[in-house]
Amino acid sequence: MSNRATTGTAIARAIILGELTMAIEIDEVLVTLVEPHMYNEHDAVAKINGYLVAVIDGGLLLGQQKMVMIETAGRNSATATLLEALSS
Repeated sequence: MSNRATTGTAIARAIILGELTMAIEIDEVLVTLVEPHMYNEHDAVAKINGYLVAVIDGGLLLGQQKMVMIETAGRNSATATLLEALSS
């Protein structure tokens, strides 16, 4: 696997199951927004088996489960947008 980020239809390359890192292709995923983003106050962070997903404009939705679209995925983290925001 390459170390560069993937855009568009993202490949979440760091979904970790034990010590095995699997490459699985995902577009949409249900996540729980667990903490505010450290640098972007309007964003939130979700975790998928320890893999960080920054959710754009999720800051006011902490503690909630939301469907998100993975936009970019890298080795250590991903960026996602809220699907509800896309439909409005």
